Amino acid sequence: MVTHTKDYRFKCDLCTYGCGWQKDLDHHKMVVHENLRFVCELCKKMFKNWAHYQTHLKTHDPNHVKRTWMCKHCLRLFQCRATYKRHIATHEGNREKFMCETCGKCYKSKNFLRNHMKTHTGQKACICEVCGKGFTLKERLKEHMRVHTKERPYVCKVCNKGFTQRGALNIHSRIHTGKRPYKCKVCSKGFITNASLKTHRCS
Repeated sequence: MVTHTKDYRFKCDLCTYGCGWQKDLDHHKMVVHENLRFVCELCKKMFKNWAHYQTHLKTHDPNHVKRTWMCKHCLRLFQCRATYKRHIATHEGNREKFMCETCGKCYKSKNFLRNHMKTHTGQKACICEVCGKGFTLKERLKEHMRVHTKERPYVCKVCNKGFTQRGALNIHSRIHTGKRPYKCKVCSKGFITNASLKTHRCS
């Protein structure tokens, strides 16, 4: 009934937000008005969303069992439900319906397609205020800003080396795991990155 009457027990004195619990109000003020992030004391990874922060803390719990989803068609395992659902769609013919007329890539919404089109037009509306470098997406600019702030939110659990992007951490982790996903078709030698494979091919 509270959601209809708007008679909330706790109300924000800076906006119209209301809730039933003090902790929710405190969280609202930190995220919306103070723009504070939640920092994991164990790995220094930062979160703006309290729920995501709480989910992350479970990864440090040795007794926590991480949930996975298995594809019934190919038995592939996924740790993210959203990625799992997108994968299932590829088996069942429910592929994304918004297609790029330039390269043929498909997306599930017009917004995703619109962002993708910027890679073809060369439009870089997101400009770094520090060095002037332009980016097509806000997410890419946010990642770039870590070069200036020295923020390294993605930390290797083996050697504690930090990275600005998750992809860079994934590539680095192959040094420890020994995984070499890029194989030469001539000699079958494996490489950590596709760039290393291309250099090998040239030689």
